[in-house]
Amino acid sequence: RTKTQTNEGRRGFLALGDSIKKLAGPIAATVGALAAFSAVKGIAQTGDQFEALRISLDKLAGGEAEGAAFFDEIRLFAETTPFQLEDVTKAFIALKSNGIEPSNRMMTAFGDAASIALNPLEAFNARVRITQRAAGGGLGLVELEQIATQGIPVFKILEEEIGKTRLELSELGKTSEGADIIMQSLITGLEKRFGGIMGERMQLLSTEVSNLQIAFKNLQSTIFEGGLGDMLKNTAASMREFVNAINDAVAAGRDEESVAALPESVRSSIEA
Repeated sequence: RTKTQTNEGRRGFLALGDSIKKLAGPIAATVGALAAFSAVKGIAQTGDQFEALRISLDKLAGGEAEGAAFFDEIRLFAETTPFQLEDVTKAFIALKSNGIEPSNRMMTAFGDAASIALNPLEAFNARVRITQRAAGGGLGLVELEQIATQGIPVFKILEEEIGKTRLELSELGKTSEGADIIMQSLITGLEKRFGGIMGERMQLLSTEVSNLQIAFKNLQSTIFEGGLGDMLKNTAASMREFVNAINDAVAAGRDEESVAALPESVRSSIEA
């Protein structure tokens, strides 16, 4: 490098540093806004998640009123299970989006059996997945094994209910009619073996804690919907524009034409 190139590099670096110093106020304001976001992070995350789920429910149910009623039904069910509200909501959405009406009987049978599984949530979700699969007429041993691996004697239950061996179940599940027979028989068998377990577990500490978490999330969602959500969205949009403007200012240095095009709040800090 020549001495001239070195001096030009130093001048450029110093100019960049000067621009950053001039932007100290706007940068501090941005950092402050980010800190405020962190303070309400839990409310924002829960509110945003619930809002996304409700949008899906509204579409599936046919409108906001129908979606709200559907969500209330899901919430009441979730409060009788060891599962979180968002997990139950996702299960209902998965079933309904595949044309399956998630009846209280079906979901209760799934929840009761899942309560004694090695991994209750995974066992519950496995039942949801095989129900989706059965609706398409392609229920096989692989799907049923998803339940068996969670400690539920699914093949013994089906043998007792419809007298079918593993090989016969594989053949029966190839049609939608056969898959429906398997699912209805499975629900009946689960009710016989595990019916009422969730109710018996309602007084357990784990269930009480789960319901406490649901109550907190409902409160967070209510606060979010009460105006905080809109405020955070507007603040985020303004911050995005402001950060982009700061980036442009740093990149532009003190070029007058570029600075003149910046927002007044940023321009005044540079020109001060």
